[in-house]
Amino acid sequence: MKILYGAFAAVLVVVAVVFALSNRQAVDFGFWPLPYVAAIPVYAFGLGVFAAGFLCGGFFVWLRAVGARGRARIATRRADRLQQEVTSLQQRLDATEKDAEQKAAIVEISNEPLPKIASVR
Repeated sequence: MKILYGAFAAVLVVVAVVFALSNRQAVDFGFWPLPYVAAIPVYAFGLGVFAAGFLCGGFFVWLRAVGARGRARIATRRADRLQQEVTSLQQRLDATEKDAEQKAAIVEISNEPLPKIASVR
């Protein structure tokens, strides 16, 4: 995937350089309601539009990822809460098993027959 990305980026750089070298003449750009006119090279305008499109695309991808990041944050909190609950239940289970072992030992001792004591008369 990295090779494909690198090849695509290299092609874009080559196209941008060829475009810039081929379109060095200045063009007057103005916006109708404003009285200002700017003479800029055609390649600067083209590359500026390309850069603006790139930034807008990145912004929209970031906006789409907001929902995924929110869901991931909620899932992380839920996983942490469930892990705490598992830990608590494991501690309770360990304590219950220890208590059961102690009670079993007491029952085992109480079930032993009493030693017979010889009576002296």
